[in-house]
Amino acid sequence: MPEDLAFCTLVKIMFDYGLRDLFKLGLDVLHLRFYQLQRLTEGMNTIFHISLALLKASKKELLQLDFEGALKYFRVALPRRYRTEANAKELIHQAVKLKISHKRLSKYEKEFYSLKERELESQDPQERLEAEDSVESLQGQLERCMRTAKDLEDENNGLRAEYDQVKEMCRREVQRLESEAMRSQSIILNYKQICSDLSYRLDKQQENYQTQKKRISVGRRALLNLSEFQQYSPVKEENGCGLRVVELMDKLEESEQRVRQLELSLAQTKLELVEAQCRNQDLSHQVNS
Repeated sequence: MPEDLAFCTLVKIMFDYGLRDLFKLGLDVLHLRFYQLQRLTEGMNTIFHISLALLKASKKELLQLDFEGALKYFRVALPRRYRTEANAKELIHQAVKLKISHKRLSKYEKEFYSLKERELESQDPQERLEAEDSVESLQGQLERCMRTAKDLEDENNGLRAEYDQVKEMCRREVQRLESEAMRSQSIILNYKQICSDLSYRLDKQQENYQTQKKRISVGRRALLNLSEFQQYSPVKEENGCGLRVVELMDKLEESEQRVRQLELSLAQTKLELVEAQCRNQDLSHQVNS
């Protein structure tokens, strides 16, 4: 279509059919048309139109089926038949073409109620009373069932609220245990670092201790040799070797004491590390459980 002809067609549609009003400020006319369309597609009239169109289109197949076959046809074959867009549109067209008189519907309604009244009048009074008693009994059972359902619903709501509370408590407890586990893990890492430092210092002290021990042993042997020499020598000279040996012995004792202190400190730290690991393991079991 040429551009000028298309524009003229658009103007014709907009003004002659009132489509321009649909897009004015506020879109009030558009909402009105939607509401009218919604009301037209609701109600029993639309249901009657669709039902009659379905029965008319399926009349030949339904007359050839028994009761079970008809049920299966309505449940399986009929929905499958109108699954395509073309068949669905054809069904709607057939439904729109049907004419249903409201006067006839009112007439059928009056006939139905009159038939029900005659049926009640022709019924045995005793049977009618029994039927009414049965209806009252069923209504009472229905009311009791409704109350029971209401009580069960309230109980269910209470259990759901209690479940939410317990769930929140468990979540908080898990968070607390996880934070404690992280803190214990940090403490364990610190203890491991302390043990490593103490082990390093202990190794150094032991090396110094062995070095000083060797030096003292050498000095002691020299002192013994000097003492033997002085016993056979006529010259008595003052010598500082004895004092030097005493000083070395004192240093050796101090080194031994420091080594013992470091060993005790290392043993205590390892014990605390083991206790921290045990606490961390207990926390891990609590979190997993």
